[in-house]
Amino acid sequence: FHKRLSGSAPGAMLGAVAFGAMLPICSCGVIPLAISLYRSGVRLGPVMAFAAATPIINPAAVIISLALLGPQVTLVYVALGLTLPLLLGVFVQRWGDQPHPPPLVVGLGDCCSSQADCCGTTPVPAVPSATAWQRVVRGVHWGLTDLGPTIAFYMAFGILLAGVIAAFLPPDWTETYLRENSFTALAAAGVLGASLYVCAVAHIPLVATL
Repeated sequence: FHKRLSGSAPGAMLGAVAFGAMLPICSCGVIPLAISLYRSGVRLGPVMAFAAATPIINPAAVIISLALLGPQVTLVYVALGLTLPLLLGVFVQRWGDQPHPPPLVVGLGDCCSSQADCCGTTPVPAVPSATAWQRVVRGVHWGLTDLGPTIAFYMAFGILLAGVIAAFLPPDWTETYLRENSFTALAAAGVLGASLYVCAVAHIPLVATL
């Protein structure tokens, strides 16, 4: 997975969208995974494409959309669900941040052939690979002490903002703005959709109800 996203630009972008479209993860759950990929050296373009595709579309949502919304709407949903994350990744790749450089590891044979004295330095003994349990402990420790505090503030702010919007949104707002056949109705639907925390599977019945 990591190797696929770290490859060439077109292949990495397509792989990020494909992997994201296959995982049933919500928009909140994908953020820690995307941050982990970026910090491990994956370029920002594929990371953003993966983060956008994952909450938009997945196979279960496509099946439910086909049953509730019909083939024409589902075809548009699938096309945009794959195209928009790809475009986002391309834009970010073009104007976004630079990738994190991988750590440079120099072996004994890279500077001289003598293992006793490599360019005037003492050879460093090989570090044994970590066991599976050690990797799990380090991963949990990193998630609780580094990743968790980093995103907790932003998640809390987003939850509070969504609660304020839900509390003060007038009940007749939907009837007033979403029934119009105009750009205002589309903008209002976009604002409403961006304010609701609904996963890719659960939003299909909501759309069918509307």
